[in-house]
Amino acid sequence: MKTYEQESRSARLQRLVEQLGPGEDPAELISLVDDLIGELEPAGYVEQAMVERMALLSLRIRTCVYLQSDVMRRGMQAAAVPGDTHEMAEGRAFLFDLQGARELEKLSRYQSRLERERSQGFKRLRQLQEIRKRRRPKSAAEAQLELLEPCTSVVQ
Repeated sequence: MKTYEQESRSARLQRLVEQLGPGEDPAELISLVDDLIGELEPAGYVEQAMVERMALLSLRIRTCVYLQSDVMRRGMQAAAVPGDTHEMAEGRAFLFDLQGARELEKLSRYQSRLERERSQGFKRLRQLQEIRKRRRPKSAAEAQLELLEPCTSVVQ
């Protein structure tokens, strides 16, 4: 079995793309992965895998927003009453959904779960990165700088 470092970027991304659902855009996922890698600077297998998972979760959260808009649009068309204001039409669409499939409620719960999981992932990643930074050996230049820092303790 190859280590994470030995596995090619394209193989890792292909494995991630295989997890996409119907209608989810592979190019959007890859772009999101690249953006998050640039921003979060993961090191090693665990951190990289966490960033990839957060990218997938972020894409699914976006998909929830698109689906909610679609449910509202369909509901507004189905429950439309001539002369309704936009707000009234949205209210009718919401009530129409509540009386039927309750798609908005289900999407909202799903989106909340995804957002919690992503938030926890970011928190765990930051914790891992802090641990890694504390364990990192100091370079010779950093050690020299520490020696040059003035002593601030007072001896009496």
